[in-house]
Amino acid sequence: MRTIGINVFLIGIAISDFFVMSILTYQHLLIFLQQGIPLECIPPSNPIIQQFNFYLAFIKDDFRRLSTYLGLLMAFVRFLIMKNALNPNFEFLSKPRFSLKSILISFSCSSLLSSYYFARVKFVELPKKWIPAPYCGYSPNYSTPEFTFLKSDNFFSATSLFEIMVMFDGILKIVPAVLLPILAILLLRELKLAEDSRRKISVARATRNNSKDHTSKLVICMTISSIIAEGPTGVAVFIQGLATNHSGLLSIINDIISILLIFVTLNATTHFIICVGISKQYRNAVRKLLGYEKPTKAFRKIGTEKADPENWYRKTGSEKPDQNTGSGKTDPANWKLENSAPYGYLFTIFDFWTPAIADDARRCRTWFAFLMALLRYLILRSDLNPKLGDISKPKVVLKIMMVPFVISTCMSIFFWGRFIFVEGSLWFPPDGCTNYPSGYSQMTFISKVGYGLYYYSLPLRIFNLVDGILKLIPTLMFPLLTFLLIHELRRTKNSIKMSQGIKQEDSKGDHTTKLVVMMTISFMTAESPFGIIYFMEGVITEPPGFM
Repeated sequence: MRTIGINVFLIGIAISDFFVMSILTYQHLLIFLQQGIPLECIPPSNPIIQQFNFYLAFIKDDFRRLSTYLGLLMAFVRFLIMKNALNPNFEFLSKPRFSLKSILISFSCSSLLSSYYFARVKFVELPKKWIPAPYCGYSPNYSTPEFTFLKSDNFFSATSLFEIMVMFDGILKIVPAVLLPILAILLLRELKLAEDSRRKISVARATRNNSKDHTSKLVICMTISSIIAEGPTGVAVFIQGLATNHSGLLSIINDIISILLIFVTLNATTHFIICVGISKQYRNAVRKLLGYEKPTKAFRKIGTEKADPENWYRKTGSEKPDQNTGSGKTDPANWKLENSAPYGYLFTIFDFWTPAIADDARRCRTWFAFLMALLRYLILRSDLNPKLGDISKPKVVLKIMMVPFVISTCMSIFFWGRFIFVEGSLWFPPDGCTNYPSGYSQMTFISKVGYGLYYYSLPLRIFNLVDGILKLIPTLMFPLLTFLLIHELRRTKNSIKMSQGIKQEDSKGDHTTKLVVMMTISFMTAESPFGIIYFMEGVITEPPGFM
């Protein structure tokens, strides 16, 4: 029970790393989407999106600092528990409630420090509007307001206070890198003392030694990762606070901090590997914390209809919204879709291709399950055939999986890649919406069919026929494969009984049978109706009402 509190700290570190990695992925995705586009042709982000990105940076800084200090608290609490193992006054340190309170206090302190950077700036509109370069392809006289964050005039914007806060933040990043090695040495010393004591009083010392060795490895690995990730960054941030009046040095320091983000990414990534690979109780800590309840999986319902983007795709402001709006629409409780500015060009493309990826993954999922049942049958059928012995190897299975993946991806690219994006009309915020400056407008982008591949054209009809057949084949083959697989399982079980007289394979055969039968029913129910519908779409084009 003394490890439950430590595992709660590990869960807090995992949550912090999840937020940090998710935000870093989002930020790098924005940079990736803008590659190859001239800087003069990239319009400023929507004001709401720009503020949203600023809040994300605030959250990332908060959780990154929290992750480091939770690692420090974990090592310190572990040391106190081992140092006072026989002292009942320290039993509260191993309880999940204490760990939760410590996490909440650390989170509050980290949030207050991050809030300072948020309080010293203001979001303002620049006096000049953004105008694209002539070669960017925008409509003539196109312009849009540009917003940015500037230093405000309040108390928190004082230069001396900023220097103190930046140096303080740098020190807070250096302290864990200095204390963690000390705590690791002290903890290893306590672990060795406890191990020597157990050897004298415990008979089952081997099992206990293994668990303590795992704890030692966990602390050492977390120590090394935190030192590498936060030590150099803390030094760089501390120097940044001392060199606020030297623009050249500040530029170099900012570049160094950007490079050191690689170590932060590696640190957050390796935490999961360390915890899962070393701490066996880590996976059970969540169930312990929630009262031994098994976590339930929440499935996101993906659209089960393969809607044509000509009718499905939401037109991002191609029609001017209703202007007869009241001032109540500025209230977040009454916020409506027409109050939200349309996506920019890059976000429009990203939003368009998201269902294409879902369509590809759904088709691959069905065929992967079909291939799993087929390979299982071939393995049982040719158990003694050396020519088919390689089909159970992971490399062979990966090669087999690549075939339906490539075919499915090409089909999705053909269906969704026939659309092009063109400029629509200018979007204007509704009357009474005060979230935008007066005269604000933004260009919209809509999708349209290109290359003559309309929905009822011959290539699309052939595509629907092939797609429908590919969805019908697994539905028809699953029952046959299930019957053959159950037959082979029974034959193998009878052979084992006759030759060896044991029943070691009964449970495995039963589990496999249940797995295949359940997957057969689920895939037949999910895919067969849509396979028939898509097949009919390719055959029947009249009357339009029936379609």
